[in-house]
Amino acid sequence: MLFWVRKEVYMGNLSGFTKSSSILAQNKIQYDFRVTNRNSAQLRLTRITIGRIGESIENNLYYLYVHKNDYDNAKFLLNNKG
Repeated sequence: MLFWVRKEVYMGNLSGFTKSSSILAQNKIQYDFRVTNRNSAQLRLTRITIGRIGESIENNLYYLYVHKNDYDNAKFLLNNKG
């Protein structure tokens, strides 16, 4: 999904991401996602030596995006079923 036609509907942890993406899928709303590591700056030097071994998913931040035309419906569903 192109970034200029999408809007963020969720940002948070893995359990919320799983629940939210499931709600969107059940309601046939297409979504895109992105995962970032909150501690990436701290891990930059250690990755050179140890790679990503032992990196915790608890440090990840999950984002869900929907098409801007589906945004209102998606927010309604996530707020009422979430």
